[in-house]
Amino acid sequence: MKTFILGVLDFTEAKRIRSALEDRGVVLELISEPSTCCSTGCKPTVEVHALEVDLPKIQEFFAEEKKRN
Repeated sequence: MKTFILGVLDFTEAKRIRSALEDRGVVLELISEPSTCCSTGCKPTVEVHALEVDLPKIQEFFAEEKKRN
C-alpha cells in the first residue's frame, strides 16, 4: 500500500493526533531522526506517515480540528 508524509510535527502533537486517529481506525507511523535534535533544549520532531487509503478520514479529522479552533 502507498504511504505519504502527512507532515513534520512536534513529538507531543504527533502523539495526540495519532491517538485521535487510532479511534477512527487510522494508523499513523511516527518516524524520528535523532541526529536532528542533539542540543540541549531541542524539541524533537517526527515525520508522520499515513496510508493513502486513510486520507478521507484524516481530512475529516483535520476539518473538525479546524472548526474547534
